[in-house]
Amino acid sequence: MGRRPAILRVSCVLLIVGGILLSALAGTARAQRAHDNVTLNFWIWTNDPLGRSLILPYFSQFEKSKPGVTVKWVTVSSDNNYVKYTTAIAAGRGPDVILTPSYNPPIPEWAANNLIQPLDPWFKQMNVSQDKWLPWVWKMQSFHGRVWGFVQEYDTTLFVWNKDMFKAAGLDPNRPPRTIAELDAYAKKLTKFDAKGNLIQAGFVPWQNYGGDPRYWAAMFGGSLYDPVKRAYTLNAPANVRALEWMGKYAKLLGGAEKVNGFLGKFTGNADPFYTGQVAMEMIGDWVPIFNFKPYGPKNLHYGVGQAPTATGVPYGTNIVIGSDTFVLPVGAKHPQESAQLMLYMMRAEPVLKWSIGEANVPPTRAAVFDPRFVRGVSYMAPAVQTAHMALQNPNVLRPFPTSSVWDYVESQYRTAMQQVEFGKMTAKAALDAVQKVAEDRVAKAKQENPDWYGAGD
Repeated sequence: MGRRPAILRVSCVLLIVGGILLSALAGTARAQRAHDNVTLNFWIWTNDPLGRSLILPYFSQFEKSKPGVTVKWVTVSSDNNYVKYTTAIAAGRGPDVILTPSYNPPIPEWAANNLIQPLDPWFKQMNVSQDKWLPWVWKMQSFHGRVWGFVQEYDTTLFVWNKDMFKAAGLDPNRPPRTIAELDAYAKKLTKFDAKGNLIQAGFVPWQNYGGDPRYWAAMFGGSLYDPVKRAYTLNAPANVRALEWMGKYAKLLGGAEKVNGFLGKFTGNADPFYTGQVAMEMIGDWVPIFNFKPYGPKNLHYGVGQAPTATGVPYGTNIVIGSDTFVLPVGAKHPQESAQLMLYMMRAEPVLKWSIGEANVPPTRAAVFDPRFVRGVSYMAPAVQTAHMALQNPNVLRPFPTSSVWDYVESQYRTAMQQVEFGKMTAKAALDAVQKVAEDRVAKAKQENPDWYGAGD
């Protein structure tokens, strides 16, 4: 989703409402006869002109194809919206369709707590093949043996570098680092301190922007924080330890985490040290060049966009899914059949392509992501398409978002561990061993409270 808002914490709310849900709301979708004059209440976080222009024309087309069906756009502000959604669904006052501004939370948490319906009955009825979606997207839609939603788009990371800073340092402005070793060498050459030892220019800060996603550098070092097959956390795996050790070394290289964060803290709002030539390389979300760099950066900003560097043995082009908008069918929806039809209508190539170009996100379907019009519309997304091609041959190249229903909590604990290592208070191994235990304890507690969902794992 372009201009992604901050993800709000919802675990505690779900634990509360999970205990008060009426049994009638916990049922799966039932067959439904067509009705005349059906109004589908569609809840979405945004009401901006761009978002409406990318969706409403297709709602109009859908209404024409389904006489008697009307789609009503209802904006639920991004401020605390998951709590509002959750409370409304639990009370039987939810909408027919929700388009969320992110994937986890809330999708797996809602599924585990019977707040959304599986889409299998409608999926089978409409004879839709899972091959329509990219394999890593399908893994996010279909887990615990059921289909829980349809991903409208997915976000990924991009590596950007300041070409003018590269030139000034004697580096080739058209060749970004491809390996971690090259990244380290470039970063050292591009880092500067004043006479008092204060950081005044950083080549690279691993935890800045989306480089701070706990899953990101783990993937770049060949690791993963969650095993979707075993449905278990692997936080302290050797590759993950190496990645966190590397981040700790960067903190020392840059004069200490406190100085680095103080340096970065000077840039607030839409300001970015990348604009001013004070950070040479960054990890960003795929929407940033259009929604941040273009309106807020200087007109003479010369930068490149490409794949992120990887460790030895990890394919160049490896990446992660950092989020996605997702259509879901709440429990208690008054018109489940028409709602499912609307969601699948929006999964056609044209609406997906229109949104993905307009919001600078990656299409979730094969037909749209490999359509030449996508890269023509957002030329800097060519690396994301290249990664998609690679991932069809090697699934490890692109890691989907974890389907763990306790990920929100575990991620917050992992970020604390990252800070402990960056500030030199713990070794990477000790920090990740501690978080692994926290994650396992959390899953064990959740399994006691909801044994039907957790079964063999999270």
